[in-house]
Amino acid sequence: HREGVQSIVGIDTIPEAATAAQRDRPGVYKNYHIADICNLHPTLAADLKHSQFNTLICVSAMALGHVSPDAFAHAFNLITNGGWIAFNILQKAYKSPDDWGLYNFFSKIIKYGNLEVRIEHIYRHRLLMNGNPIENVAVIGKKWKNIPDKILSTCQ
Repeated sequence: HREGVQSIVGIDTIPEAATAAQRDRPGVYKNYHIADICNLHPTLAADLKHSQFNTLICVSAMALGHVSPDAFAHAFNLITNGGWIAFNILQKAYKSPDDWGLYNFFSKIIKYGNLEVRIEHIYRHRLLMNGNPIENVAVIGKKWKNIPDKILSTCQ
């Protein structure tokens, strides 16, 4: 609140995520919804659109099938134009073709001006049991326009 944040709303498909958020960060979230952002109940969809969010943060959820390009796009499209977008992702899924369609998706939304990347920072997420590193990329950017369905249909 001292930085000007008025409210934080969480959305996850896993009920345990809401329980953990409320346990570990009591009072931080105004609301925490257990829902599939691609198939929201009409009332919740209307409430979220009406909220006029100005920031999207997606942490440790992209790649490995956790958050699809479609789910990210639905969340992205809830953010007002000019809003901030911050996420992290496996470097290999962001920088080269991958099994989840993320490389193709992010390449297109950057190319077509939906997302203007301001910062990319590569960092070691952790080491595997064999000692090999898992490298992630933290990305911060600005949203300038919604992601149209036609981009999604070419990213799957």
